[in-house]
Amino acid sequence: MSHDDSTPPSNATIFTVLADRARLAPDGRLVAYAGAGILAIGIVLIVHPAWWLLVLPCLAFSAFGVWGIADRIVAERAAEWSVSAEHRMRIAVLTGVKRSAVVIGTVAGVGTFLLVVALVVGPWTL
Repeated sequence: MSHDDSTPPSNATIFTVLADRARLAPDGRLVAYAGAGILAIGIVLIVHPAWWLLVLPCLAFSAFGVWGIADRIVAERAAEWSVSAEHRMRIAVLTGVKRSAVVIGTVAGVGTFLLVVALVVGPWTL
């Protein structure tokens, strides 16, 4: 059975689906995701710090953009950068950025999910 580009394969994980979406997004959109997330975090923390819980979805949103940008740079320039130690260091740094974005985005996404569940369920009294 085949699938079209809009339907993920049956063995897809949330990470592979997000990676595919980031790889299909234009450069400007990835920059907008990263910038909008960071800007929203700043606005929330400056304007109304008591709403700090809104930082988590903004952080996940921004991490998606940062990962996409770093992945795009590595994919486009890996072949030309493989000649010197300096270029290999750039790839290593960008790979570290990608991994950091995955960790930060995952923690922020799970935190956002748990906050939504806590809001829906409400306080438990025993």
